[in-house]
Amino acid sequence: MQMTGNTILIIGGTSGIGRGLAEAFHRLGNQVLIAGRRQGRLDEIMAANPGMLAFQLDVQDPAAIDAFTGRIRDKVPELNVLVNNAGISWPESLTAEPDLSVARDIVETNVMGVLHMTAALLPALKTKPNSAIITTTSGLAFSQRFALLNGR
Repeated sequence: MQMTGNTILIIGGTSGIGRGLAEAFHRLGNQVLIAGRRQGRLDEIMAANPGMLAFQLDVQDPAAIDAFTGRIRDKVPELNVLVNNAGISWPESLTAEPDLSVARDIVETNVMGVLHMTAALLPALKTKPNSAIITTTSGLAFSQRFALLNGR
Protein backbone atom coordinates (compact mmCIF):
# COMPACT_ATOMS: atom_id res chain seq x y z
CA MET A 1 0.00 0.00 0.00
CA GLN A 2 1.17 3.50 -0.76
CA MET A 3 1.59 5.57 2.38
CA THR A 4 0.57 8.91 0.83
CA GLY A 5 -1.94 10.18 -1.71
CA ASN A 6 -4.78 8.03 -0.40
CA THR A 7 -8.34 8.57 0.69
CA ILE A 8 -8.64 6.26 3.68
CA LEU A 9 -11.75 5.18 5.59
CA ILE A 10 -10.99 3.79 9.05
CA ILE A 11 -13.87 1.95 10.70
CA GLY A 12 -13.39 2.01 14.47
CA GLY A 13 -11.13 5.05 14.25
CA THR A 14 -12.00 6.63 17.60
CA SER A 15 -9.53 4.91 19.93
CA GLY A 16 -6.53 2.63 20.18
CA ILE A 17 -5.03 1.30 16.97
CA GLY A 18 -7.73 2.89 14.81
CA ARG A 19 -7.15 6.37 16.14
CA GLY A 20 -3.39 5.89 15.94
CA LEU A 21 -3.62 4.84 12.30
CA ALA A 22 -6.01 7.69 11.49
CA GLU A 23 -3.73 10.33 12.97
CA ALA A 24 -0.58 8.84 11.43
CA PHE A 25 -2.13 8.64 7.95
CA HIS A 26 -3.51 12.16 8.38
CA ARG A 27 -0.04 13.52 9.28
CA LEU A 28 1.29 11.93 6.08
CA GLY A 29 -1.15 14.08 4.09
CA ASN A 30 -3.77 11.46 3.25
CA GLN A 31 -7.47 12.34 3.31
CA VAL A 32 -8.73 10.40 6.32
CA LEU A 33 -12.32 9.55 7.19
CA ILE A 34 -13.09 7.82 10.46
CA ALA A 35 -16.24 6.06 11.58
CA GLY A 36 -17.24 5.07 15.08
CA ARG A 37 -20.17 4.74 17.45
CA ARG A 38 -19.44 7.62 19.85
CA GLN A 39 -20.13 11.10 18.48
CA GLY A 40 -18.21 12.77 21.30
CA ARG A 41 -15.02 10.93 20.37
CA LEU A 42 -15.55 11.69 16.68
CA ASP A 43 -15.90 15.40 17.48
CA GLU A 44 -12.78 15.36 19.68
CA ILE A 45 -10.66 13.71 16.96
CA MET A 46 -11.88 16.10 14.25
CA ALA A 47 -11.06 19.08 16.49
CA ALA A 48 -7.55 17.73 17.10
CA ASN A 49 -6.99 16.90 13.41
CA PRO A 50 -8.31 19.65 11.12
CA GLY A 51 -9.35 18.29 7.74
CA MET A 52 -10.16 14.79 9.00
CA LEU A 53 -13.78 13.77 8.45
CA ALA A 54 -15.83 11.73 10.92
CA PHE A 55 -19.06 9.77 10.70
CA GLN A 56 -21.14 8.02 13.31
CA LEU A 57 -21.67 4.33 12.52
CA ASP A 58 -22.54 1.16 14.42
CA VAL A 59 -21.30 -1.84 12.42
CA GLN A 60 -23.78 -4.09 14.24
CA ASP A 61 -26.57 -2.41 12.25
CA PRO A 62 -26.70 -3.77 8.67
CA ALA A 63 -29.12 -1.05 7.51
CA ALA A 64 -26.78 1.63 8.88
CA ILE A 65 -23.83 0.05 7.05
CA ASP A 66 -25.77 -0.03 3.77
CA ALA A 67 -26.83 3.61 4.10
CA PHE A 68 -23.35 4.71 5.18
CA THR A 69 -21.46 2.89 2.42
CA GLY A 70 -23.92 4.17 -0.17
CA ARG A 71 -23.23 7.75 0.93
CA ILE A 72 -19.47 7.14 0.97
CA ARG A 73 -19.50 5.66 -2.55
CA ASP A 74 -21.50 8.67 -3.82
CA LYS A 75 -19.82 11.49 -1.88
CA VAL A 76 -16.22 10.19 -1.70
CA PRO A 77 -15.65 8.37 -5.01
CA GLU A 78 -11.88 8.75 -4.59
CA LEU A 79 -11.89 6.36 -1.60
CA ASN A 80 -9.16 3.80 -2.22
CA VAL A 81 -8.34 2.33 1.22
CA LEU A 82 -10.64 0.66 3.75
CA VAL A 83 -9.32 -0.12 7.22
CA ASN A 84 -11.64 -2.48 9.11
CA ASN A 85 -10.68 -1.83 12.70
CA ALA A 86 -13.95 -1.80 14.67
CA GLY A 87 -13.80 -4.39 17.38
CA ILE A 88 -15.04 -5.20 20.85
CA SER A 89 -14.00 -7.70 23.47
CA TRP A 90 -15.90 -8.14 26.70
CA PRO A 91 -15.57 -10.76 29.42
CA GLU A 92 -18.03 -13.57 29.11
CA SER A 93 -18.62 -16.82 30.94
CA LEU A 94 -20.37 -19.82 29.52
CA THR A 95 -19.81 -21.75 32.75
CA ALA A 96 -22.56 -19.84 34.57
CA GLU A 97 -26.07 -19.30 33.23
CA PRO A 98 -25.60 -19.47 29.44
CA ASP A 99 -26.02 -16.03 27.87
CA LEU A 100 -24.86 -15.75 24.31
CA SER A 101 -25.64 -12.03 23.95
CA VAL A 102 -22.02 -11.02 24.59
CA ALA A 103 -20.72 -13.57 22.09
CA ARG A 104 -23.34 -12.42 19.58
CA ASP A 105 -22.27 -8.76 19.94
CA ILE A 106 -18.62 -9.70 19.51
CA VAL A 107 -19.30 -11.75 16.37
CA GLU A 108 -21.60 -9.09 14.91
CA THR A 109 -18.97 -6.38 15.38
CA ASN A 110 -15.68 -8.19 14.87
CA VAL A 111 -16.67 -10.62 12.11
CA MET A 112 -19.92 -9.66 10.42
CA GLY A 113 -19.15 -5.92 10.52
CA VAL A 114 -15.87 -6.55 8.69
CA LEU A 115 -17.51 -8.78 6.10
CA HIS A 116 -20.40 -6.38 5.52
CA MET A 117 -18.16 -3.28 5.17
CA THR A 118 -15.80 -5.11 2.82
CA ALA A 119 -18.60 -6.51 0.66
CA ALA A 120 -20.29 -3.11 0.41
CA LEU A 121 -17.15 -1.20 -0.60
CA LEU A 122 -15.21 -3.83 -2.56
CA PRO A 123 -16.85 -3.14 -5.95
CA ALA A 124 -15.84 0.54 -5.77
CA LEU A 125 -12.38 -0.18 -4.35
CA LYS A 126 -11.62 -2.66 -7.16
CA THR A 127 -11.87 0.18 -9.67
CA LYS A 128 -9.18 2.28 -7.98
CA PRO A 129 -5.48 1.99 -8.64
CA ASN A 130 -3.46 1.34 -5.49
CA SER A 131 -6.52 0.31 -3.49
CA ALA A 132 -6.19 -1.71 -0.31
CA ILE A 133 -8.27 -3.32 2.39
CA ILE A 134 -6.67 -3.70 5.80
CA THR A 135 -8.29 -5.58 8.66
CA THR A 136 -6.92 -5.45 12.18
CA THR A 137 -7.74 -7.97 14.86
CA SER A 138 -6.71 -8.83 18.36
CA GLY A 139 -5.47 -12.10 19.74
CA LEU A 140 -6.56 -10.82 23.15
CA ALA A 141 -10.13 -11.87 22.45
CA PHE A 142 -9.05 -15.45 21.82
CA SER A 143 -6.82 -15.69 24.90
CA GLN A 144 -9.56 -14.11 27.02
CA ARG A 145 -12.11 -16.68 25.85
CA PHE A 146 -9.71 -19.56 26.42
CA ALA A 147 -9.08 -18.40 29.99
CA LEU A 148 -12.79 -17.98 30.70
CA LEU A 149 -13.72 -21.34 29.28
CA ASN A 150 -11.00 -22.96 31.38
CA GLY A 151 -12.18 -21.38 34.62
CA ARG A 152 -9.45 -18.71 34.88
